[in-house]
Amino acid sequence: MNGSPATATPLSNAARQETFLAVRNALKLGASLICTRGTALAVKLLVPRYLGPDTFGALTFADAFTATFFVALTLGIDLYTRKEVSVRLGHAADFFGGIVAVRVAISAALFCAMAVVMHATQRPPEVRMLVYLFAAAQFFISINATLSAILHCAGRVDGVSIIAVVTKLMWAGGCAAAALPSTSTRSCTWRTRAST
Repeated sequence: MNGSPATATPLSNAARQETFLAVRNALKLGASLICTRGTALAVKLLVPRYLGPDTFGALTFADAFTATFFVALTLGIDLYTRKEVSVRLGHAADFFGGIVAVRVAISAALFCAMAVVMHATQRPPEVRMLVYLFAAAQFFISINATLSAILHCAGRVDGVSIIAVVTKLMWAGGCAAAALPSTSTRSCTWRTRAST
């Protein structure tokens, strides 16, 4: 006879704990996602209004330019991490230091390549500074993604949630910091033009 819901065996204590952990982790990750998406939306709506089209264009260029260069920095390690570390948690310690060292070396080469491109295309100093700022952010984003993958494999989403929110807030602060020098430069340029 098929088991009806009335005759179903109750969940074991371990199964209840696993279910509770899964629901709790889903709620934590959902709250983190709401915070990060809300921060991104606020930045995407406020920064263009504050900067204006010219300066916002430079900011968008710097972000897209560095993202294009640093796409190779992922090295496919996050997929490997999720596949292997979820089975052998101790394996993360075997390769994480080496990955950071390789990423530092690749980032240094990418910084040099971007400097050559910036010089060859005669970009203004403000745009170069933005590019270098976003390049540093790209490096830390790649490290963040690997750390998040390791923590996710370990089932510790508290760290993943906190890292995601802190990283998004740092990104928003970086956008604000990047906006300030270009805004003051624009003000100085405007004052210089007005005085002549």
